[in-house]
Amino acid sequence: MLLLWRNWVLLLLSFDVFLCFQTFVRADVQQESLFYRSLLSDAYLGNWYLMNNKALPYEGFIQKNGRQWLQGESKPYTGWYAQQDNNKTARLLCSFFEGVREGPVAQWDSEGNLVLRGAYLIGKKHGVFTGWSNQGTRIFEKEYANGRLDGWNYFWYDNGQIRLRLLFESGKLVEATGWFANGKKCPHTKVEKGSGIIIHHVDGTTLPTGLSKELKTQRSEN
Repeated sequence: MLLLWRNWVLLLLSFDVFLCFQTFVRADVQQESLFYRSLLSDAYLGNWYLMNNKALPYEGFIQKNGRQWLQGESKPYTGWYAQQDNNKTARLLCSFFEGVREGPVAQWDSEGNLVLRGAYLIGKKHGVFTGWSNQGTRIFEKEYANGRLDGWNYFWYDNGQIRLRLLFESGKLVEATGWFANGKKCPHTKVEKGSGIIIHHVDGTTLPTGLSKELKTQRSEN
């Protein structure tokens, strides 16, 4: 059974061959949300709280040597895990293999809108993570390899216009290009060979905020 589970997870993570997942990458966000909701019935259900239960170990689990165990169980947890809030609205779906996060992850807001989709491989973010606004507008798409940003990453304005295009290699920022909300290319945002500046645009104004917290973290690790 465990071997079949791992094979299924690895197949799902092979985005080039798992055609169903590739279809959902292009599908309407509401249909994708329904796909993940169909998996909730198979999940061990936990509680979602506003201020806690967001990091491992989740409520109901204990952590041993970096692996998650359900309290009272004799082996690390393998299977789906989900959280719902006080209104019985699903907020999180993820999966574990032998106590390590592996496979799809999905998150919803308090209104039931899908706001995040991605996947883990052996406990690390791997593949494409996509985020949506509460209105269903795609706002970012990040690509990871073994927990590090790797490849092209995109950010969009609420109006659908591209905001930033970033290229990472093994967690290091290599290139960056920016645009205004009206589609005009930003003349100030420019990163080449890892050097440059990123300007953050808000309501037509420009604020030289540099890199976001996550981007700073990714660079400081190297």
